[in-house]
Amino acid sequence: MRKRVEFFPELAGLRALAALFVCFYHFVETVPPLPSTVHPLIRTLATVVTHDYVTVDVFFVLSGFHITALLLRDRANPHLFNNFYWRRALRIVPVFLIALGLFWYVVPHSGAYLVLCVLLVANFSIRFGVQMTSAIWTLCIEEQFYLVWPQAVRRCKAKTIAWIAFWLSLFSTVLRPLVFRFHHGALNPQYTFYRLDGLGLGAMAACAYMAPEELGKGLTRILKFMESQTLLCVAAAALLVVPDFPGFRYQPIASISLTCFLTFRFIYATIRGQKVRFMSSRPLLFMASISYSLYMYHSFIINYFVVHYGPPNMLHPWAFLGWGVVIFACSIAAATASLYLIEKPAQRLRPYVLRSPANMREALVTQTNPGKKEPGRVQIKTGSRASSSTIS
Repeated sequence: MRKRVEFFPELAGLRALAALFVCFYHFVETVPPLPSTVHPLIRTLATVVTHDYVTVDVFFVLSGFHITALLLRDRANPHLFNNFYWRRALRIVPVFLIALGLFWYVVPHSGAYLVLCVLLVANFSIRFGVQMTSAIWTLCIEEQFYLVWPQAVRRCKAKTIAWIAFWLSLFSTVLRPLVFRFHHGALNPQYTFYRLDGLGLGAMAACAYMAPEELGKGLTRILKFMESQTLLCVAAAALLVVPDFPGFRYQPIASISLTCFLTFRFIYATIRGQKVRFMSSRPLLFMASISYSLYMYHSFIINYFVVHYGPPNMLHPWAFLGWGVVIFACSIAAATASLYLIEKPAQRLRPYVLRSPANMREALVTQTNPGKKEPGRVQIKTGSRASSSTIS
């Protein structure tokens, strides 16, 4: 088991590109329907952004990888749960509360939806009779998963964790087309059980990175199959072709599965040493540092410009480009201000709330017997010699 989690700039760059694509999609989404006589290049651009759900699954896979790797690293720490949830709170809550305040200000009669957001079930809002949605639904899926996942990581071996992640991925991958087929297309992709494949594949990659020697033959064969270059080329080609067939009923379902797999492959190649210089460039690394707040704020800025100045018009490319530059600049400025005025100050609270083992012996007791709460004796083997230590 690795003792530390390396920083991979390529993965940060991927997160930045995903956040930028989300902003671009929501900007183009406000464009009025295009006439049939529009220039082919403009129509192609509008077609590309039909992959709005693609970038969301990129976030899920990346999140599953990073969070599972950190949990595996700290699983021997007796304060694992305290530290994990405090880290999540300091990272998520400040921007989350600001986004809720903006939503309440912009959207009238949104009180019921905001309550669902606070309870982290906003992705099931339609089940509660609330016809509203926002970017917060993706955050709810992640946090629901992480209410349970640390318990599994703490109590199971890396091999078992990887198998659980694999079956969760297979479950959602198979469930989506089955429900879509037998319920006449009634599929709400915001429900948690339809989006577990991204988190599961990310968790599998984390197990392969943190404890490759513990996975066993079965998982090693599965990973070897998923590493196939032929499979990669087929998946990449399919992802590029799917948007060109809007009449294909399973288009969204196929795109979700393909995006999850391709993101997993990118992570797996990165942890095995492959480098992509562009993905680790300074501008992308900066964008990665503000990607969360950019993702949460940009829709409010777009809404402000649309309400006050009207929707962008792709039939006038230069005006469209100009409005896009202004909106992106304002969104990046707001996210940068949030980073330095809100997020970084929140991170400085870590020393006051995070806890570490009183000494290494305390960590050893937890690692040897995670369920043991009372002090006791533990045999510590060093080479061929064994010594006895009393924990007090």
